[in-house]
Amino acid sequence: VFAVPKSKDNLTNPSIAKMIIDQRDKEFIPYVSVMQSGTEVLFPNHDKIRHHVYSFSESNQFEIPLYKGVPAEPILFDSPGVVTIGCNIHDWMLSYNFITDTPYYSKTDEAGEATVNLPAGEYDAKVWHPNLIGSFDETSQSVVVTEQTAEKILNFSIPQKKVWKAWRGSKGLSKGY
Repeated sequence: VFAVPKSKDNLTNPSIAKMIIDQRDKEFIPYVSVMQSGTEVLFPNHDKIRHHVYSFSESNQFEIPLYKGVPAEPILFDSPGVVTIGCNIHDWMLSYNFITDTPYYSKTDEAGEATVNLPAGEYDAKVWHPNLIGSFDETSQSVVVTEQTAEKILNFSIPQKKVWKAWRGSKGLSKGY
């Protein structure tokens, strides 16, 4: 969930933290991330095997050839957009990452709820999901926040495409590649 100010006056410049997208049991953790443009992401590999991490996404392309442990340098996600990350060795390993220019965003919890704290102003609130049918622009809802606004609750209902996921067997019991 993210909110785009209708006026540039409502943009703040918070410090951008580094993020970690881990690799455990041949999975990326977290599976879905949201971050602001300019975030550096580290890709530690905590599996006992090597991974070859890459993204061919338009907005942020990179490749970390076969490695174990922690790569020396983080990857800079400097352009807004969706970045899909994969492993060249393990095809089922995927991570979806939404990069936004706005500092006003939050990832939903297990109940599908998120809180975004906004200063007074007008915004377009939007939702992105890796299985969203259509564009996140189609989810847009206008929001006006005043000094007196205690809380606004927005409800989004987004159409999702069906996704096929490869069967991997029992987690943690695999001794294969």
